[in-house]
Amino acid sequence: MLITSPGNEQLWIMDRNVKPVPAIVGGFGAHGRNAGNFVTLHGLAVDSKGNLYTAETVDSGRVQKFVPTGTISTAGLPLFEGSPHYAPFPGK
Repeated sequence: MLITSPGNEQLWIMDRNVKPVPAIVGGFGAHGRNAGNFVTLHGLAVDSKGNLYTAETVDSGRVQKFVPTGTISTAGLPLFEGSPHYAPFPGK
């Protein structure tokens, strides 16, 4: 499951099968205008090939495309600051 966090300008990758609440298993983004950064991240779409499209609003008004290139283990993912409501790696 993908969720936008407009306040942090991040995109969260969640495992919705973790109970009692979904757990963050990855994510990316930060405020900015460079590739991979977001200004008012608002919309998401995924095509049949797994490509991710993000849409930004307000003065940015751009769309970015992210192409999947593989996977990494959760041990290799950084912890995300600013989200104390979620355990990025439950059980670890």
